Order: sequence, then C-alpha cells, then structure tokens
Amino acid sequence: MSGPHRSAQVFVTGGAGFIGSCYVRQLLADSPDVRAVVTLDALTDAGRRESLGPALDDPRHGFVHDDICDAPLARSLFDDYDIDTVVHLAAESHVETGRWYLANPRYVEP
Repeated sequence: MSGPHRSAQVFVTGGAGFIGSCYVRQLLADSPDVRAVVTLDALTDAGRRESLGPALDDPRHGFVHDDICDAPLARSLFDDYDIDTVVHLAAESHVETGRWYLANPRYVEP
C-alpha cells in the first residue's frame, strides 16, 4: 500500500457519522498496513455506533464515545495510540443543533 496512511495510527473524529463510518470501514478494509484506527464520536444526531459495522470487530479499531471538546481525553488517546494521522469529520449535521452550540459556546483549553 502506498499513500498517506501507510503504517499509520489514525485518529478519526466523527467516525460514527454517515461519512465518518464509511471512511473508517473502507480504511480498515483496504489498508492492511494501518496499525490502529481510533474513532472518537459523541453520538449526537447522525452518529450511530452500529454504523461502523465490521470495523467494531476489527482488532485494529478502537471506539471512544465522548466529545472532541474533552482536550485531556484527546491528548491521552494521542499518547496511548501514538497517533500520527488525524481525520477530522466531526460536525453537527442539523442547523438547529449548530445554532444551540452558537448560543451556548464552550471554550476548550488548548
């Protein structure tokens, strides 16, 4: 295999959403050299753990149900899995939800 994911440790935010789950399933199916895929998803709106299908049984895959705004958790996942590639797909898919977040912002320490 060639390309950006060769022997990678991949961190996918929003990996249980429609696009994210397709990406995770395809990456694991087509990339035997990928050592680990860590999916972080808050499972809001479009996020469904079961959308990951066979990826849930792949020993290279880890699923974490939490929020990307939890900076200490993200740091620990980067350290624990020696992450070298990030695919950021987390987003709120509904306008109403996005408006709620705009009205109720939460600052995250870098």
